Amino acid sequence: MAFDKDGKTVLPANIYYDRKKEIYYADKVYKGERIYFAGKTKAEAEKRLRKRLYEIDMHISPQKKSNVTVEELFELYVGEYHPELKPTTVQQYRFLYDYYLKDFIGKVKLKNLLPYHIQKVYNHLVEKKMKQGTVNNVRKMLRTLLNEAVRRGMLSADDNPYPKVKAPSNLPVKQQRSFTEEQRDQFLQYAGKSLYANLYKLLLYTGMRVGEALALMICDVDWDNHVLHVTKNLQKTTQGVFYIETPKTRESIRDIYLVPEAEGAIKSQLELRKIIVEPIQEDIKGEFENLLFVNTKGKPVNVGSVRQSINRIVEKIRADGNNCPDIWIHAMRHGYVSIAVARGVPLEVVQANVGHTSIETTMRYLELQPDYIRKQSMKISDLYQSKEAGDKSMQ
Repeated sequence: MAFDKDGKTVLPANIYYDRKKEIYYADKVYKGERIYFAGKTKAEAEKRLRKRLYEIDMHISPQKKSNVTVEELFELYVGEYHPELKPTTVQQYRFLYDYYLKDFIGKVKLKNLLPYHIQKVYNHLVEKKMKQGTVNNVRKMLRTLLNEAVRRGMLSADDNPYPKVKAPSNLPVKQQRSFTEEQRDQFLQYAGKSLYANLYKLLLYTGMRVGEALALMICDVDWDNHVLHVTKNLQKTTQGVFYIETPKTRESIRDIYLVPEAEGAIKSQLELRKIIVEPIQEDIKGEFENLLFVNTKGKPVNVGSVRQSINRIVEKIRADGNNCPDIWIHAMRHGYVSIAVARGVPLEVVQANVGHTSIETTMRYLELQPDYIRKQSMKISDLYQSKEAGDKSMQ
């Protein structure tokens, strides 16, 4: 029986306190190996023992841990560990790694990785005034990689530095990503003669992702039930090769009930497509021959061309002396969410239409306009006035 340093408290069977050295020892015979660790406190000794037992279970050796760098872990993750990752996810991870992690922690061995290294990455993001979305993506990838290292036994949970570093603060103020109905209608008016005018209208009245819209086939439209079947996503490799993949998440596979404006955009696009495709029908056989949205050669639409078109439209609006916020492709989803909610559409319906996994994500897209906030605030005043009038009538 061993006692604590107070000479009274009985210690667990595997804990011993050395009074001369004023040190605790935790030991255990495990899988034929006698293991013991010292610590200034009982908790410290036990923590070191638990860590070693975990390493034995995971077949880790200190030498193995010390030889694995963050860069090697990254390559293993996007290659051997998760070959099922979508090409677009791998592209995004490689971009984030190359631009924000490689120069700071790529060559650092996992055994030597400290909170200090993670803080250096965060400091760089703050110095470069990166947007909140970019910071979140870098943090998410860091968390994923280091959790994978723990799961694979390359790093113990106690040595994982990610949870020990606070998220960056003092980031740039979030830029407005939404717009009013008037600004939406103004944009569509100026986009009238664009090759992608119908695409813009469909995006603004459905909240679809651009890749989902560009992957639509003619057969995805159910005219009888006024429904659009969203089941695919158009992507392009870094080599410029187009391919079809499943949408971003399980919830992204969905049916969208078409409002008249969206139906009108699709009908107009079918007419435009007929003009473009009929003369060159024989040249576009294959996987993409029934795409709804095509370029002037009947081929898949390049998102880069869409972005350039949007920029030209915004420049034209401003050149004419009109007020126009910055508009980009993804902002159209934000605009759809904000306008739909302001119109009284239930948030869960908006969530289903845009294909978000959670309603919290949809709420992050929500940017209420001042006029809407004012009108809703007035309703509160009306409720108080109605209550006061009712109270007086009862007196």
